[in-house]
Amino acid sequence: MLNRREALPAIAGLVALSAAALAGCGSGSSGTSADASGITTVKVGVMPIAALAPLYLGVRKGVFEKHGLKLEPQVTQSGAAIVPAVVSGQQQFGFGNPVTLMTARDKGLPITIVAQGSEAGPGESKDFEGVIVAKDSPIRTPADLAGKTIAVNALNNIGGLLISGALQKQGVDPKTIKFMEIGFPDVNAALAAGRVDAAYQTEPFLYQAKQSGDRVVLHQYPALADRITIANYFTAEQFAKQNPKVVKDFQAAMNESLEYASAHPDEVRTIVTTFTKIPAEAAAKMTLPGWSATLDPKANGLDLVGRLAHEAGLIKRQPDFGELIAS
Repeated sequence: MLNRREALPAIAGLVALSAAALAGCGSGSSGTSADASGITTVKVGVMPIAALAPLYLGVRKGVFEKHGLKLEPQVTQSGAAIVPAVVSGQQQFGFGNPVTLMTARDKGLPITIVAQGSEAGPGESKDFEGVIVAKDSPIRTPADLAGKTIAVNALNNIGGLLISGALQKQGVDPKTIKFMEIGFPDVNAALAAGRVDAAYQTEPFLYQAKQSGDRVVLHQYPALADRITIANYFTAEQFAKQNPKVVKDFQAAMNESLEYASAHPDEVRTIVTTFTKIPAEAAAKMTLPGWSATLDPKANGLDLVGRLAHEAGLIKRQPDFGELIAS
C-alpha cells in the first residue's frame, strides 16, 4: 500500500483546505428558499466526466423538478475543489470520490454523504477504468508493474490507493511503484512519449487509448471486490440540518435518476456529449460506470475503500459511516 511518507503531502493539503473552508463557513449561505412555484434552486459542484450522466438525465427528464428542485451545475475539475465550496455554502451539494470525502471528514470538515455517485462492478462497469501500457511495452501482466512508474490523475488518492491494493492482492509489493501525477486528458500522450511505464486511465480516454493499440494490464476494481464505490454526492452538515426537506428531495431525485441511468445506457451515451468533450463515437462505444441507488458501505465497497485508506495512512481512523452518511 501507499506508505505514510508518500501520503503526507496530500494530508498537509487537506489540513490547509480544512482551515480555509472552515474559516469561510460563516460567509456562505446555508439556507434556501422556494420560488413562487415551489421550486428551490440549488448549486451542485460537478466535473465534466461521464459519471455525472444520471444527474444531467434527471434534469432533462424532469425528475428534480418533480421533487421541487432546480439544479445549477457548477463545473470544477476535481472533488478536492468542490469540498470547500460545499462547506462554505457556495454550493449546496457536490460530487467527489470517497477517498477525498473520507480524508476531508477525517481532517474535520463537516461533510456528509447523501447519495451514490458512481461505482464499478459487477457487470461491464468493473472495467471502465484500468492501468494501461503502450502497445509495444514489455509489460504484460500485473507482476511486470513491480518497480515501474505509473501515472495517476492525483497523488495519494483513490487511483493509486486501489491500484496498490489490487497489486498487493496479486503478490506485487506496491512500495516498489512510483506514482506520477498526470491528468487523465494528458495520460495517453505521456505514455506514448515514454514519460511513464504505465498509467491509470478512465473513460472516454481509456477507449481512445485502446483504439490506438495501448493495452490494459490491470483492472483494479474486480481484483479487489465485486462492487466498489467510485464517487458520492455530499453536502455540508450545517446545510443538511437547516434544510432537511431539500436534502431529502435531492436524495429522492438523485436515487431515481441513478436507477434511470442504469436502465437506459443509450440515453446516457447521448447525454454525456452535452456536458463533456466526449466525441459521439467514443461515447457510443466506451465502457460506462455503474449506477445504483444503494448506499450501503458493505454492499458497495465503501468500507473496503475506507479500510485501504486507513492502512495507507491517508486517514487516521477508519470511517464511521454512521457519521459520514446522512440518515
